Amino acid sequence: MEVPQELIDQLEKSNKILLQAHRKPDGDAIGSLVALGKGLKALGKEVDYCVDTTIDPRLKFFPEMKFFNKDLKEKYDSLIIVDCSTKDFSVYPDKKTEWDNLITIDHHKSNQNYGDINFVYETAACGELVYQVLEKLNIPLDKEMREAIFTALSTDTGSFQFSNTNSQTHKIASKIYTKDDNFAPLSKRLHSTKSLEQLKLYGKAIESIELFDDGKIAILTLPYDVINEYGGIENVSDDLSNIGMNLDTSMISVLIKEQEPNEFKMSIRSKAPFDIDVSKLATKYGGGGHLRASGFSMEGNLEDIKINLVKDMEELLNE
Repeated sequence: MEVPQELIDQLEKSNKILLQAHRKPDGDAIGSLVALGKGLKALGKEVDYCVDTTIDPRLKFFPEMKFFNKDLKEKYDSLIIVDCSTKDFSVYPDKKTEWDNLITIDHHKSNQNYGDINFVYETAACGELVYQVLEKLNIPLDKEMREAIFTALSTDTGSFQFSNTNSQTHKIASKIYTKDDNFAPLSKRLHSTKSLEQLKLYGKAIESIELFDDGKIAILTLPYDVINEYGGIENVSDDLSNIGMNLDTSMISVLIKEQEPNEFKMSIRSKAPFDIDVSKLATKYGGGGHLRASGFSMEGNLEDIKINLVKDMEELLNE
């Protein structure tokens, strides 16, 4: 992957920079924001963050996060949106804010190249691209930045288990391991540690499993009242979306989260080595993502939505 020179030129001449990511930011989004933001500050840039505060508690450990949503300015030289395939899925300031240039840094196959400058390359994690930008700018990574890059890589690859993991992912991980040779505590926090509420939500998701097509299709549902009984949407950790893929018979699954009454967010997954591109289904409904992990939103009646999703997933299986 080659970092566009125009991106580097724009960052070098920008003094005031605003960073954003997608709604309900995951580990890749948070890690990319922290690493890039701190790196740009090391160059003497004024950096602000506009970030959705619906964040998994396990990700709330970076000191840099205390600057999220603080003292936003009315005008910036550049707005950078990371890990977000569509402009509308980003989080914008409540007050009027302007910028001269929009830069996108993203790794999603479905990215719409909506920036003035786009660094879009399909790979395991947006954190890989951020690392390349920092390297191109000759910015050394401090401990927090290294942990941010590790968080980005580790979470979007399922602790390096998903099929999106590639040689570049491991090369970058290897580079940060030369400075910190023990990421085990951080990895455990990201992948194994859960609050009691999160564990109960995990159980509720398992209880909800419905199977179709001889177990090839799995649907999991978390209703609005259940989500709020156990701490709200920020406690719906990303690994809940992968439960369906742990079934021995499943090839494709979807987790349906009712974020508001009759407003649903779907996280759809497919299993390697089957050639099932779930981003096609996400794009159909205005979402996006990757070959094996995508998402979209929908309003309506839950049972009707399930019926339509089963039909859609059967079509993907039969392609």
